[in-house]
Amino acid sequence: MFAARAIRDSGGWASAVSDAELVDGIRWLAQDTGVFGETAGGVTAAAALSLARAGRLRGDDEVVLCITGHGLKTIEAVGGALAEAPVIAPRLRDVAALVEG
Repeated sequence: MFAARAIRDSGGWASAVSDAELVDGIRWLAQDTGVFGETAGGVTAAAALSLARAGRLRGDDEVVLCITGHGLKTIEAVGGALAEAPVIAPRLRDVAALVEG
């Protein structure tokens, strides 16, 4: 109720997104910003993309998305939708080899 009232009173908008759209939002965040967000961040990103496609957000609008959780908290949400992450030993040389790789 509070959120709906705040949206109405401020003249703002909201958007509902599907599970597939939230995974796309997680992917977009990772590819475009380098942030691996959890499902809540995926919903936030997907809703912003939906509002942009609907013409609610313009290219010259200043938009801030608050993404506070990392994707490692809910990795099962993207299982099968994203490439399998490599597993390496916790050694600097192994990280360097993967990055340089």
